[in-house]
Amino acid sequence: PETVLNGAQVTAALALVSAVSDGTIPGVAALGQLEVLFNLQPGQALKILGTVGTELKPKPAPAPPPGAP
Repeated sequence: PETVLNGAQVTAALALVSAVSDGTIPGVAALGQLEVLFNLQPGQALKILGTVGTELKPKPAPAPPPGAP
């Protein structure tokens, strides 16, 4: 059966995608949350993550500015 998300779930899923995109959480964490919390199949969760799902690691922290302690 096809899974349909309600408005609140769509908003939460979008927040997960944004969190992966900005490096707040790793893609694998968002993937797991989409699968468990929304009862989605892995392929469905990957479709929601889109291209941010291809980067399944958090982005590295920016380098400190030159001369910083």
